[in-house]
Amino acid sequence: MIFDDISLICRECGSDFLFTAGEQGFYQQKGLLNQPGRCHECRQNRKAASALNNQVLVQTQPEIPQVQTDAPISGVITSTVKENTKINCAACDRETTVPFRPRLSRPVYCYKCYNEMRANTTRPPSELAPVEKKQDENHEESNKEPEQVL
Repeated sequence: MIFDDISLICRECGSDFLFTAGEQGFYQQKGLLNQPGRCHECRQNRKAASALNNQVLVQTQPEIPQVQTDAPISGVITSTVKENTKINCAACDRETTVPFRPRLSRPVYCYKCYNEMRANTTRPPSELAPVEKKQDENHEESNKEPEQVL
């Protein structure tokens, strides 16, 4: 397919820019259906602002300071912020924090109990103690001497 250069208007700065035949061929090769909406400079500014936001996000979690850039940014840039939630462990009832919001009424464990649960068995630690105790009681009963019936 033969492509011709197309003149487009940047949605951010309003200037005219060329969507060259080579770029159109690249878009077709990659399966991209839409024409670019921003000029090369605005795309570069947007990438730089996004990289700056991601860098700040990694360095300062969980609190993210407001970052002001000189690059014009249209629209809303959203970022995912991990939230810490205070919970009581379902096994030992100690207060701890987890990096998510518990949902679906599932039990949530502290770091120690969660690791014990993963190391020992698939059952939660709160269920392990009574089972082990029952096993000990059964073991003691089997060690008792049988009563003689007259």
